[in-house]
Amino acid sequence: MKERIQSFFINRNGADDFCKFLSVASLIFILLGHFQSLLTAIGFSFMIFCLFRMLSRNLYKRSAENDAYLKIRNDISRWFVKKKNHFQQQKTHRFYKCPACKKELRVPKGKGKIVITCPKCSEEFIRKS
Repeated sequence: MKERIQSFFINRNGADDFCKFLSVASLIFILLGHFQSLLTAIGFSFMIFCLFRMLSRNLYKRSAENDAYLKIRNDISRWFVKKKNHFQQQKTHRFYKCPACKKELRVPKGKGKIVITCPKCSEEFIRKS
């Protein structure tokens, strides 16, 4: 029996990061579903999709889905880290965007009006620091 189970799970996707996210999301929707039945249905559909992904043999497609999820998750976490850094540095620095290339530049506070040169496109602009 053990060999049959092992042979069944050979070349299956298993639980990747996207599947773990779907599991947690399905549990949250099911718990919130006590207030509305639509949320319970969404939770169960997430759980069914997670099981489908775990048992799928199409590893290429499941890997592409996981990579897309990881890209979105990393973009969101990078945004929060950036906002955290801005918040920590707001007492000593100001942040400006280059008018030409939109690159974000950091300059020290308390220097008066200064000429800022963008390191990316060499655009010069004047701002109060």
